[in-house]
Amino acid sequence: MNPDWELPFPQVGSGGLPIFRQDHAQYALFYAPGYVGVVAKEHSDEFENQIGASSQPANPGAANLRNYAAQALQTWQSLYSRPFTPLCLTLYLNNRCNLACTYCYSSAVPSSSETLGLDAIRSAAEIVLANCQERSQPFTVVFHGGGEPSLEQSLADAALSMLAQMGKERGVPLFRYIATNGVMSAQRAMWLAANFDLIGLSCDGPEDIQTSQRSLAAHGKNSTAAVERTAMIVHEAGTPLNVRVTLTAATLARQPEIAEYICQKLKPLEIHVEVAYQGGRMQDSFAPDQIEKFIVPFLEAREAARRYGVTWVSSGSRPAEIHGPYCNVLRDVINLAPGNLATACLKLSRAGQIRQAGLSIGESDPSGQFNLDLTQIEKIRQSLLNKLLPGCAACFNRFHCVRSCPDTCLLDEPLNVSDFRCAEQRLMTMITLQEIARRLWSSTGAAGRAQGSAFLPVSKIIHYL
Repeated sequence: MNPDWELPFPQVGSGGLPIFRQDHAQYALFYAPGYVGVVAKEHSDEFENQIGASSQPANPGAANLRNYAAQALQTWQSLYSRPFTPLCLTLYLNNRCNLACTYCYSSAVPSSSETLGLDAIRSAAEIVLANCQERSQPFTVVFHGGGEPSLEQSLADAALSMLAQMGKERGVPLFRYIATNGVMSAQRAMWLAANFDLIGLSCDGPEDIQTSQRSLAAHGKNSTAAVERTAMIVHEAGTPLNVRVTLTAATLARQPEIAEYICQKLKPLEIHVEVAYQGGRMQDSFAPDQIEKFIVPFLEAREAARRYGVTWVSSGSRPAEIHGPYCNVLRDVINLAPGNLATACLKLSRAGQIRQAGLSIGESDPSGQFNLDLTQIEKIRQSLLNKLLPGCAACFNRFHCVRSCPDTCLLDEPLNVSDFRCAEQRLMTMITLQEIARRLWSSTGAAGRAQGSAFLPVSKIIHYL
């Protein structure tokens, strides 16, 4: 393990503000959510004293740290207290799939007859569109789900046509995204490219990985040729493409090879990498002692992707954004599932599951009217607000972490904590902040170092690492 990754990162200052310090050989790294910088070692104690002073710090960096920390607290509270105002409609069209992925959390099968109703889509869309119109935001519709959405092409076509007309009537632009396995005919791939603004294509790597983890449901054969053909057709149409990679214990070490293959063959703009979610067919768990086995190849793969101009990223911890778990009540998303229910949890795609878990946050009535359950939404939010995992209260990453979600549901009693996912997200953020700090220190030059400090908002440089 890199010794820098094990350095303490304690909270400093007074008043309970989330400001943290980490000491390095030539400088101290200071951090508040959204703001990071370096202070020359000889000035670092004086700088920390300014952070804790009762009056406004004279040093702009110290003053900004306090301001960002206070804003972070306010933003965090607002996640749980603001009105539920969905700006995105996510549609789980079905629960059937033409693949038999070894880690599928929804356990999708080829023969499931459950689908989503068009009336429910329409009435839920009216809620989202009204919010988008009021806030001058585009209307985002996401086709995703417990199954493969492109298998319901006729339903998707009807929904897209209807939603486009609804947006046109309100003067709200429509942004269309689909997450797909890419295993389809050339004709369907052309339909995909023509009807969506961004495509998320799932592929776990070279043919042997794809065959072992994402084989065809009907014959157990590999799906590589179909995925590569779909990517080629999408590129020929000029439609933007991202790739989703799911890692298992068998593929952690192969991330650089996976990055090379995807960059060469599928040519995405971004590669989104996640360790397989627990649940469904994925029963194996990851232990904290596997962190290094994930992180080191992840960083190597990131460098490999960079050489192709491709972003290699994981979404569990996003330092440029203050966020909580993936729960839809915190993300302003109406996520419809077959049975015409809105689910609070992205992993639940069947009406029976959703009701049994108590995670339905809205439902379509017999007349087709969709009704949000605002009481249930508030109940879930308040339950999540006070659910800190062990170590959360003192953690520098607590405003940029999904809290072991979706492996751990924070509503469960007792909590079955995924230590791996928590530790992975914390370490990923620490590495990012350390990289920013090194670049800041090297770029300030002798004059800047003599002045003692250099700071930047994380959002301005996070995407250039």
